[in-house]
Amino acid sequence: MSEVQEQKRIKRSRFATFLNVGTSAAPNYARFGKGVEEQKINYNPETESTKYIHEDSATTEVSGYAPAYDTTQKTYENEPIFEYMYEKMRLRAIGDQAKSDDLKVYMFKKLAEGIYEAEKCNVIVTITEFDGAEIGYTVNENGDPISGYVTITNGAVTFTEGEYTA
Repeated sequence: MSEVQEQKRIKRSRFATFLNVGTSAAPNYARFGKGVEEQKINYNPETESTKYIHEDSATTEVSGYAPAYDTTQKTYENEPIFEYMYEKMRLRAIGDQAKSDDLKVYMFKKLAEGIYEAEKCNVIVTITEFDGAEIGYTVNENGDPISGYVTITNGAVTFTEGEYTA
């Protein structure tokens, strides 16, 4: 008989999203948090359904995904994500100005001390609204994610592609 492992509830704080507020040459990942009360990734599955003449119900296949997350953030001066989004808003960022990358860090999947499963994806940031007290934006993923892991040391986040080996 196999041993039953304890099941623990995963807290929202154990799934972290980070945005590169630096450059591709010198990444600086800031964690979404201050001012953000809710942030869920909508995977926006793309499906194709076909109903064959000999069936009463359709067959559905998943053909792709278009992940994005809409976020409303209360504004705090000197908060890195807000300052980044504020700059994008002021620039009316388009094209390359709207590009960045994000990290999804699964902190409940700890690989070693300060090392966690993660994925990195190119993103486009669009500003949707601003009233001074809050800023709204959408982060759309572009292309397939890159699997890997992050190392978090003294608040600095470094992504490494591939499997972690001790």
